[in-house]
Amino acid sequence: MKRELIESVKGVFEPFVYIVKDNHTGIKYIGSRTSYANHKAKLSDLGSRYFTSSKIVSNLWKNDVDRFDILECVLCDSNLHAIEMEDFLLQECDAVKSSDYYNMSRGGLYFNTSGKEFPESAKRKISEANKGNPGWIKGLTHSNETKKKISDIRTGTKRSLESRRKQSMSVKGEGNHFYGKKHTKENIKRMSDCKKGENHPNYGKKIQHPFRKCEYCCLTVSPTNLKRWHGDNCLLNPDHKQTLIGVCYPISRECMCPYCDVKGTLTKTRKSPSPNFLRNHFDKCKHKPAPQEDSAMAFGSF
Repeated sequence: MKRELIESVKGVFEPFVYIVKDNHTGIKYIGSRTSYANHKAKLSDLGSRYFTSSKIVSNLWKNDVDRFDILECVLCDSNLHAIEMEDFLLQECDAVKSSDYYNMSRGGLYFNTSGKEFPESAKRKISEANKGNPGWIKGLTHSNETKKKISDIRTGTKRSLESRRKQSMSVKGEGNHFYGKKHTKENIKRMSDCKKGENHPNYGKKIQHPFRKCEYCCLTVSPTNLKRWHGDNCLLNPDHKQTLIGVCYPISRECMCPYCDVKGTLTKTRKSPSPNFLRNHFDKCKHKPAPQEDSAMAFGSF
């Protein structure tokens, strides 16, 4: 966000950069004062009304006024000049990564904690402070303009095969969060109960599938049955062929044994002849010619 330039006015608005040192630990802190609200930025406020913008340093300094010494305090020409000088000093001293400074970010230009290693005590405090509090994004939604930008950026983008392979491998075997674990009977029962009765997402709703009509038998069936038993697979489709015991015949309500020309009836639920017809015809038909044997096998060996 672009900041507005506000020039320094003596006694009214005095932006400054400061360096303070903790007498107990020897750790320093670099900061700047650029607030213009109610003309708060004044040199005389440091150590009396203003105890730095750091929560850590501020709490320590307020509890013990004599704990910190002011090593440097420089008046700047404007608020932007103070921010730039603060950032220069932070980079020059590498204060964010150094254990000799309390600084955790690059001040007004870059408010982030990149490269800063938090001690375990600080992590624990942050965790305890955030417990029970909703996330910062809760209740907020993206504007339509932002949604469109995100959509335009992602449209047409595909992950590479290597990326998908890595993601797949990362959740296989020991990488899976549930590897080697099993649900207890109590958990299974609890998961089952939470989806029963009124808890079920479809409770009280009538799920209607778009039934369709088969163009060959004119039956109105569900999409699943239409795909499996009707349409191109319908028994009344004269162009559809089906292999029965190695012989290909047009599908119809009747079928014929290739050896005795006896007609049989197809079942309504199967795309094959009835079991009784299969039992006595096709490969098991008594009129099926015997396979021709070799002459040596037919007359025996001399």
